[in-house]
Amino acid sequence: MASFAEQNAVRCKEAGNVLYKNERYEEAIEKYTESIQFDGTNPAVYTNRAAAHFNLKNFPQALLDAETSTRVDETWTKGYYRKAKCLHAMNDTKEKKKNRFENVREAIDVLRIGTRYDATNAQANAFLRALELESLSLAKDCFEMKARAKEMFREGKFEEAVEMYGEALRDEETRRGKEKGKSVLGESNGGSSSGSLRATLFLNRAECYRQMGKMRECERDCEEALQLQPKNEKGLLRRALCREYFERFEEALEDFETAKRLSPSSLLASSGIERCKRMQKVINNDG
Repeated sequence: MASFAEQNAVRCKEAGNVLYKNERYEEAIEKYTESIQFDGTNPAVYTNRAAAHFNLKNFPQALLDAETSTRVDETWTKGYYRKAKCLHAMNDTKEKKKNRFENVREAIDVLRIGTRYDATNAQANAFLRALELESLSLAKDCFEMKARAKEMFREGKFEEAVEMYGEALRDEETRRGKEKGKSVLGESNGGSSSGSLRATLFLNRAECYRQMGKMRECERDCEEALQLQPKNEKGLLRRALCREYFERFEEALEDFETAKRLSPSSLLASSGIERCKRMQKVINNDG
C-alpha cells in the first residue's frame, strides 16, 4: 500500500496534469513542485514540470528538470527527449547562435542515448530524425560537410559521419551538374579536381563503414572511388581488406600487390600479401 507521502505526490501530479492541459503552466509547476516535495523519485514529474517551464520559455529551468529526471532514472527516455528539446530551443538565444551546428549535434547525442533505452519511442525518434536533417542542412557545402564528417569520425560517431558524407556526395554531384558544359578560365583540370574530391568522399565513407563492420558497403564505396581513381592506394588497400574479409583471397591479393607496386614501402600491403598467400596455400592443401 502506498504511503501517505506517495499518495499526496500522485494527487499533486494529477492536479498538475489537469492544469497543464488547460495551459495554466505556472500553476501546474506549483503542483509538480508539491508532488516532488512529497516524493522526489518519480522521473515523470520532473519531465512534466520541464514541459511546463518549456512552454513558458524558461529553458534553463526546463533543462535542469530534464537532467534531474535522468539522474533519478537513467533509462527515462522522455528525460533525454526533454533535454534535447531544451538544447535545441536554446539555439535561438543570442549567445548560442554562433555555434548552432554544435548545439544541434549535442541535442542529437542526447537523444541517441535516450533512444537506446527505448528504441520504440515515436516522439523521440521523430525529433531525432528532424535534428539529423537540420544538422545536414547547417553544413553549407560539400567541403564543409567533409570537414564536419571528419570531426564525427574522430569522435567515433561513424553512423553520423556516414550520413554527412552521403550529403556531401549529393552536394558535390549537384555542383558538378551545374558546372557541366561550362568552361572555367585557368582551370583546365577542373574535372580531375572534382573526381579527386568525390573519390575522397567515397573512401572516407568506406572507412566509416569498415569501422562499423559493414564490409559490403565499404567495398561498394571503394569500387566507386576506384572507378574515379584506379590507382588510388587507399582505395585498393581498403577494397583488399574487404575482399580478404569475404575470403576472396585471389582478388584481395591482386589489390594488395597493385598497392604494393604503387607504394613499395607499404607495410599494410606487404602484410596483406603474406596473409593472402598463406590462406591460398591452406586452401590448396585442403583441396
